[in-house]
Amino acid sequence: MNISVIIPAYNCQSTIERCLTSLVNQDVYEIVVVDDGSVDHTADIILSCKNKDPRIRYIKKENGGVSSARNLGIKYARGEYIMFIDSDDEIKSELIQRMSAATVDNQLVVGGVELHQDAGISVIVHKGRCRAMDVIKNYGTKIPGLLLNGPCCKFYRKDIIDSYQIRFDSNISLGEDTLFVFEYLKYCENVFFVDYAGYVYYQIGTNSLMTKYRPDAYFSAKSVYQRLMIITRDICGGICPENMKLAYKNVLMVYIRKMIFNRNKVSREIIIKTIQNYIDDEVVQSCLRNQNKSVYSKLVDWLTEKKRGMCLELLLDVHVKFRGV
Repeated sequence: MNISVIIPAYNCQSTIERCLTSLVNQDVYEIVVVDDGSVDHTADIILSCKNKDPRIRYIKKENGGVSSARNLGIKYARGEYIMFIDSDDEIKSELIQRMSAATVDNQLVVGGVELHQDAGISVIVHKGRCRAMDVIKNYGTKIPGLLLNGPCCKFYRKDIIDSYQIRFDSNISLGEDTLFVFEYLKYCENVFFVDYAGYVYYQIGTNSLMTKYRPDAYFSAKSVYQRLMIITRDICGGICPENMKLAYKNVLMVYIRKMIFNRNKVSREIIIKTIQNYIDDEVVQSCLRNQNKSVYSKLVDWLTEKKRGMCLELLLDVHVKFRGV
């Protein structure tokens, strides 16, 4: 089996060698490293590794973002299957072998993740074969969302990607990787989950990542999830499952809390406008009463349903001050 591993690399001199070293003993056809205009010693390290492993292909481009780097990797990949790895992550020795064994009659193979965060290490896996529709219906419930929210630790068929011109959207920088995965799912009959956490995902510094303020984050996330809703309707026979509506609602609330956490960087007028947008959203209103909730969540939903924006702002402000984002 020919597997092309694509690694987008940008100013990753501290991690790229670890990433490449984890692939040395793996049965892959080629390792396509796309240097997205690095200005540190990333290129030197990649070329040094290339001298030791001829499977490494080095492609240099002007800086254009991770999506453009991945898309260029897709263009030049020659393998039957494609796998993405981020330059600050690594994979365990048995991952490729275990995932390769699951490719028969499956258009997408998804491996498990060993997530390293400030608070500790978590193992995130799922097991078994599902239809694409069932993957969507179980997203965020039986199937952990993290396994589908990014392009890494998956085997994609190159012919499907090329036939349907599936690419990362270079015009957005939030949620573009999830859109890629869901767009690919449209053309899958079967998806296989390998219950081996062989992808080591480093998310160190999660506190700063979770609270970093982006002025466009709420509306960017909303735009992405609106597109995801369209894709899921296509996969699920014209109906958007309730779990996807709930994911949409919960993601918007996360970005409202981030905004309130960073309220020294944003005007109260914008906060109120954003909360009002959330309250007026038809999808949000449609799924206020469809889950078991904590007292806090029930109160948030009640204020949302009653369209009491100022009270909701106050409640969220208190929550963020005492509990964080």
